[in-house]
Amino acid sequence: MKISEYLDKAKAVTGSDGKTAEKIGVTKQAVSNWRQGTSHPDAHACANLADIIGAEELEIVAVNGMETEKTPERREYWKKKLAELGGIAASIFAAVILIVTPYPAEAAPAAKIASQDCILCKIRKLLKLFSKIKIAALALCNSQILAQRHCSPG
Repeated sequence: MKISEYLDKAKAVTGSDGKTAEKIGVTKQAVSNWRQGTSHPDAHACANLADIIGAEELEIVAVNGMETEKTPERREYWKKKLAELGGIAASIFAAVILIVTPYPAEAAPAAKIASQDCILCKIRKLLKLFSKIKIAALALCNSQILAQRHCSPG
């Protein structure tokens, strides 16, 4: 997926590029430039875009990194991060399914299923928190790399 595709999703949610820009906290021209590829969103704008469409912040930051990095090695780094995020999301999804699926002997009433939504909401909030922590760690790591200090992967 590309940043322009995430912007299409955001436009479908907000109704226009202008409203998307307003919710992200940038100008409509900035969104237009991102669509055209003449400029790219920063990590904060990526996080706001993720909030609009209900995506993980790291996913959009990684896609943006794959589009903007100059070297193949750095593009590959973001590609791996995106793949890891997909694996983590699949594992969590499987765990949630196991948690909320009743045993066959139980006939779960609609009220019980509705109460399970609270668990899902809590898991989603935790995922968002972990994603924000990862973004902060990546920003710190990148600043150390720019300052020519070694930052061990991990």
